[in-house]
Amino acid sequence: MFDRGQLYDLGEFPGMVHGEGTIVGELYDVLDCSVLASLDDYEGFAPATPTKSDYMRQIVRLEDQDSPVDCWIYVYNKRVSDQPLVSHGDWPGIAGKACER
Repeated sequence: MFDRGQLYDLGEFPGMVHGEGTIVGELYDVLDCSVLASLDDYEGFAPATPTKSDYMRQIVRLEDQDSPVDCWIYVYNKRVSDQPLVSHGDWPGIAGKACER
């Protein structure tokens, strides 16, 4: 899966923000929407106080699909100006590339 944005190295995990560039990720078909509560907790998203959350859950339309598909993504909700950019947009383990620091 590819999406538009920029990916930052936040240490043990990545942070995606909207912007120019391409992000590599994985797309999962979640059949039970109650799973979103567990994912929200894991990603640090609090639906009751979204602006105070580490991440915001948003719907985006994927650009590289044969037929467009809308999906949920978690967008980092903090400053990234002092974090290293992952210029190739591929966090380690997603597509087998090493992270450039």
